[in-house]
Amino acid sequence: MVACLPGQQTAGQVFDHAVRLQQAGKWGEAEQEYRSYLKRFGAHPEALANLGAVLVRQERFPEAVRAYVQALKLAPAGVPIRLNLGLAYFKSGQLAPAVEQFTAVLEREPGHLQARQLRAMCLLELERYEEAARDYTALLPSQDVNVRLGLASAYLHLDR
Repeated sequence: MVACLPGQQTAGQVFDHAVRLQQAGKWGEAEQEYRSYLKRFGAHPEALANLGAVLVRQERFPEAVRAYVQALKLAPAGVPIRLNLGLAYFKSGQLAPAVEQFTAVLEREPGHLQARQLRAMCLLELERYEEAARDYTALLPSQDVNVRLGLASAYLHLDR
């Protein structure tokens, strides 16, 4: 254990406080605490990813994308980071980069259903109907009406 001077916090203490604020839904305060952590202790993939999540909750998607991109530079194999980056792109209407991120998740984890469904949704919106149909078909059988509707929509556009 590292001894601290009175009034000083360790990196773990600052990070844990930011997490508690995030869990409590105090998005602005959590953002400030993560930014404080990053300024004081340097770039850390989990802090950057959590900052991205807090920014998404505030619907500040371009900033969230930047945080997730920085996190990925430090942890390029991070499937959850990549998935969340894809979601931030998706929520901001940037469907092509979202597809890239969901595809990267599926390359690492081919059975990742959420990434497959999100990619299918993006492909459908991008009018890439054949690819969307393949993704939706891979999700079958499914009780999720959105999967069946997405597949039906792709097939209608393909005249099937």
